[in-house]
Amino acid sequence: MSQWLENWKRPPTSSGWKITTNGFHLAAYDADRLAQQNTIWAEADNVAGANANTNRMAIRTPLYQGFGISVSWKFWVRFGVPTATEGLRFWLMSRDENVGTASNQGYEVSVLPSVDLTQMQFRLSRWDGAGAQTVISGPTSITMDAIDHEVYVTREVSGANRFWRVYTDSLLVQGPTNDATYTVGTFIGIGADRRMCNGPIVLQW
Repeated sequence: MSQWLENWKRPPTSSGWKITTNGFHLAAYDADRLAQQNTIWAEADNVAGANANTNRMAIRTPLYQGFGISVSWKFWVRFGVPTATEGLRFWLMSRDENVGTASNQGYEVSVLPSVDLTQMQFRLSRWDGAGAQTVISGPTSITMDAIDHEVYVTREVSGANRFWRVYTDSLLVQGPTNDATYTVGTFIGIGADRRMCNGPIVLQW
């Protein structure tokens, strides 16, 4: 098994990330579930916005030549002060470097607050060049809080099928759902509203 790791030891632009909209900065916060002190997080700049595309950055994935094998993505996320507009989009496979544009194609998983701000909602969407079409959607039983949560997404290859599953804190919250529309993605990326934090990222195949 091969692995790609981003632990934010250097500023994103020094590690190959390209920031396309607004910005991110590094912040050190204790990681509750990681059981680590002073874990480095990529925190979205405090720029007011209407959705999770306010701050965006992307990096070329080591699997840009194709996703014909089973793949998993793992990342950690924490909310700042939850609001109705706050959220994070993690692009698993993106055709475009400027993730989050309506013309993009690929898959992303969103971490958003429920309408009443009491729960974390996870949504896996496929983008087809004219906006997002939801593949997996729905609220979870994860209570909204200000600590970190592990998000784990798997894409299992079985013949011509591609089965997607979304886990948080080791619990299966969505899937399996079969969607094999796209098998190539050049970039992975992050879109985040103000004060959203993205922790270490692990890509395995």
